Amino acid sequence: MDGRASFLIRVWMPDRPGVLGAVGTRIGAVKGDLVGIEILEQGAGSAVDELVVTLPDAGLVDLMVREINEIEGVGVESVEPLATADHDPQLDALTTAEMLVSAQTPDELAASLCLHGRRCIGASWTALVDEAGRVLARDGDGPDDNWLRAFTFGSQAADLDQAVEVIQGIDTLASSLPSIGGSFVLGRREGVFRARERRRVEAITRIADAWFSHVTGPAPV
Repeated sequence: MDGRASFLIRVWMPDRPGVLGAVGTRIGAVKGDLVGIEILEQGAGSAVDELVVTLPDAGLVDLMVREINEIEGVGVESVEPLATADHDPQLDALTTAEMLVSAQTPDELAASLCLHGRRCIGASWTALVDEAGRVLARDGDGPDDNWLRAFTFGSQAADLDQAVEVIQGIDTLASSLPSIGGSFVLGRREGVFRARERRRVEAITRIADAWFSHVTGPAPV
């Protein structure tokens, strides 16, 4: 794999036999290698897969996208360059859990959830908001405190464990933390949070919530 360019490609396609093989053939036609697959969502006869692909030259990525888009019913949703081809969502989630339970203070845990949660899920930004509307931590270039406060209060008023909403073209996800009466909020500027990613956020949030109870008692200060 030395010298090859790596990409994370999100593709929606009909959920029927042979389609993924056709995608792999088109990738191979531009001398690409399909080295990783994760099914992000399935339902209503369609699927969204995330593919890790290596190419001999980064300049071939546009040609590869055109090749994939020529398959009937198939479309490329997004393409993201990777530093290496060793993209492993399951390992990333376990590493995030390890970092969360290594936190010794509420502030450290809040910062760790925002930093590692954003990286694990591939969000553009994250924030942790408590029941009083205070932003305890954030990572990435997200909205201001007033926006976050309004969004989380709206989610809590609707009594949702997890809320997803597209606001001003940004897919926004909030997952509740009962131990602090607040929410872990994530935003993505390109693409949407798929079912498997939402489940991963829920699992990470549950771990953080349990650890908040362990390190702080009723609420972080």
